[in-house]
Amino acid sequence: MEGNIVQDDVLTLLQEDEAIGNLLSNLLKNVDKLLEQLLQDLDRLLSDLLSSLNLNKLLNIKGLLKLDGLLKDGLLGSLLGENGVVNGLLDGLLGGLLGGKGNKKDGLLGLGVLGILKK
Repeated sequence: MEGNIVQDDVLTLLQEDEAIGNLLSNLLKNVDKLLEQLLQDLDRLLSDLLSSLNLNKLLNIKGLLKLDGLLKDGLLGSLLGENGVVNGLLDGLLGGLLGGKGNKKDGLLGLGVLGILKK
């Protein structure tokens, strides 16, 4: 009788492992859908927040950020897209260091080089 109890316990553990494996497998299959739904929900919440606070017009007047992209192209597109916030910030930083629009003399590095050359 003891042999049967041990064997039943082993089968139960194997069945539990299989059930956990199936749950994880199903979760991984659905993770894309879950993330997509989460991003859509975040985008909708941000859209509602911006429309209720009217931050979109305030920030666009100053030219600090173009938040229209958040509403039109989705959150990730506006942040990481070709014309997104991240690219804009990087362009601004590089432009400030190297000089804007091909004029290397106007950037911080250009001014430093000119200062050294004048001495």
